[in-house]
Amino acid sequence: MKTIDHIEYRGVKYPVREAKNALGETVTFSSSSLSKAVFPNGEYYSKVAQHLDEKIYSYVPDEVIETYSDEEFQKYIDENYD
Repeated sequence: MKTIDHIEYRGVKYPVREAKNALGETVTFSSSSLSKAVFPNGEYYSKVAQHLDEKIYSYVPDEVIETYSDEEFQKYIDENYD
């Protein structure tokens, strides 16, 4: 099973998923595609982009967020984020 939501930014829907971080807090992850849209030149695209980014704990590869089951996704987070 995959629990995937979406967030819309500049007319495009990007996947977001929740997982527990190392402290046991539920946090939100999104795709690297959203990261590229929010930081097109290494800086925020806009104030809206900054506000959106502040809600995202981190960005993961698109294929991870889109294809991993909930269990696989949590395992990926556990192995790659402290």
